[in-house]
Amino acid sequence: GGYQERTFACRIRKTGEQWTAEKVWETNDVTLYMSTPVAAGQRLYGMSQKRAGQMFSLDAATGKVDWKGEGKFGKNAAVFDAGPVVLALATDSRLHVFQKDAATLSEAACYQVADTPTWASPAFAGRRILVKDAAALTLWELSE
Repeated sequence: GGYQERTFACRIRKTGEQWTAEKVWETNDVTLYMSTPVAAGQRLYGMSQKRAGQMFSLDAATGKVDWKGEGKFGKNAAVFDAGPVVLALATDSRLHVFQKDAATLSEAACYQVADTPTWASPAFAGRRILVKDAAALTLWELSE
């Protein structure tokens, strides 16, 4: 994907010494800019630039978009697969927790984790999350 460019998947093959790339699917329903989606099983979760930032879920094998959020999520987000949930840290410093429910996501929680914009991806260390914003590095710990 890219700024206002179609999102697509390729199949990479090696025959002998020759590598080839074959386009498997493409979609204009979600476009990616400054936000990398994550693969979880047969699903791809991410944030499209459409509608001022729109979370989405699509079938990684077919490219069929099965779910799109309301929009106005932000300019970009760092998106992570965390087992039963998807975490998305938006540039407005809110960490969103989305519950996976088949092909859809539903927001289970949202936490303000910094006072200034968060452009860097957070770092995960077990039950700890390091968040770097424009002014500080903060350690958050998940409770049981």
